[in-house]
This record gives sequence, C-alpha cells and structure tokens, in this order.
Amino acid sequence: MRNPGLLILIALVFVGCGGQKQPVPKNKIIYVSIKPQQFMVEQIAGEVFTVKTLLPPGASPAVYEPTPGQLRGLSRASAYIRIGHIGFEKAWMEKIMATNRKMEVYDQSTGVNFIKANHHHGAEHNHEHMATVDPHIWVSPAEVSVQIENIRLYLTKLLPDSAHYFKQNTKEMRLKVANLDKLIRDKFEDTAQRIFMIYHPSLSYFARDYQLKQLPLEREGKEPSGRYMAELIKKSTELGIQTVFVQKQFPAAKAKALADELNASIEVIDPLAYNWFENMKEMSSKIERAVKE
Repeated sequence: MRNPGLLILIALVFVGCGGQKQPVPKNKIIYVSIKPQQFMVEQIAGEVFTVKTLLPPGASPAVYEPTPGQLRGLSRASAYIRIGHIGFEKAWMEKIMATNRKMEVYDQSTGVNFIKANHHHGAEHNHEHMATVDPHIWVSPAEVSVQIENIRLYLTKLLPDSAHYFKQNTKEMRLKVANLDKLIRDKFEDTAQRIFMIYHPSLSYFARDYQLKQLPLEREGKEPSGRYMAELIKKSTELGIQTVFVQKQFPAAKAKALADELNASIEVIDPLAYNWFENMKEMSSKIERAVKE
C-alpha cells in the first residue's frame, strides 16, 4: 500500500520546484525604447513582465515623437528602461518621466564602453559626453553582455522574489551571446579586406568588436556633399567595394547614387529588428559576403 504522506511530500516538492523555475506572471508593464531591447528584456523577464516598445517598426530613433496614446500607456508602467543616448530619449525623457512619477527609470547603457561620435570631439563635461557618444550599443555582443546584466539587476529590484529566475535566464542568455560572438569572429577570422560602406554609421560597435571599419556616407547626421561623394567613389574603387549598406529607417537616394557610380549593389539591413540573435547573424553574414567579394 502506498504511503499517502510520502506522496503529498513529493507533490509539494515538485510544486515548489516548478514555482521557482517559472514564477507566476505579475501583469506588470515595462516600457523600453527600441525593439532589440524588448527582445533582451523578454529573454530575462520571461512571463513575469509585459514588455512594450515606444519606437514602432520603421521609425527613426533620432527624431521619433511618442504618440499621446503611448504617453498615456506609460502611466500604467512599473518601469522604463532606456537604451542610453538615442535622440528621441534625450528629447522626450522628461515628458516620459512626467507621465508617471511612480515609474522607475533605468539606463541600460550603464557601464558600456562607449565610442564617441565623429562630430563631437574633446568633450570634457559629463553632460557633453552624454551628448556625443555613439548610441548604437546594441549591435555589439560584447556590450550586450554588459547590458543584460544591467537588465537582470533592474528586474530584480522590481521583483526581488524572482531574483533566482532572472539569474538563470541571464545565465542562459549570456551563453547564447558568447556563442554568437564566436560564430561572428569565425566569419571574419581570415578576412583580409575589412572595410565596408554604409549610409548611416550605425555599426561602429560591431566594427570595433571584429576589427572591421565602416565607411559612412552620412557625416555629422547630414547627407554627403558632392566633394565627399567624390572621395568615397575614389576610395571605394581602390578598395573594390561592391556593396553599399543602407539602414531600413534611413533614405537610400544618396546610397543608390553612389552604388550606381560604383556599379555596386544596395544591401538593406535593420539594426532595429526585434529578434536580436537572428538579426545579428543575418547582418554579420551580409557584411561577411560584402568584404569577401
């Protein structure tokens, strides 16, 4: 005959383990700025939080203005995690915070090894430094490793009872990031030509990670002048560049003009795509093909 007390004890153990592995959803809302952030936070938060993004697909993070509906939605948020230094955050952060004074605001870029933007050199004061860094910190696996640890800390502050769950999810994601980094490093290990051409300089951190160099058409946030275009044509001809990368959110007219001059192709990339892992693999494969042409 079975021991009913033993069966109850075993059942309690399994229930306890299951609860620790998968916390009960709390229906709390976290807002983030861009889709890659949403993906990262969801990987660590699991079902515990609902994660929403302000920047819609196709919009520019430099100039986007949140809608009245989005601002109203923020009034129900437990927290806002900013990516760091993109244009619409700087312009709208005070208004975003004013929508909900109880909402915690965190900065995902804390501890990141920033690259200074080309058009502001020599900044000495902190507020100037904040204004001059390259904001595209999510295209670097090395810097994303820093960011996911920040996310874990923020989620743990919001919900301490789920600290172990967040820690386990972060551990799994860190392993995936390390595997991705190795995959990309292997792509460029034997690459002699390491320069690629791009309209908007959004891949500085990616280039730094893998000892590449991006040659941007856009300068100081402006379209290239005729003189600069002539320089680019000469340089790209010397290097044998056959591909011009264009970010989905930016105009392609100047890039197409240069591509026509070079008899080169246009390749569209989207650094703001939601699925960060798959998008990093796709972008790195496109760049690999371009530099090995």
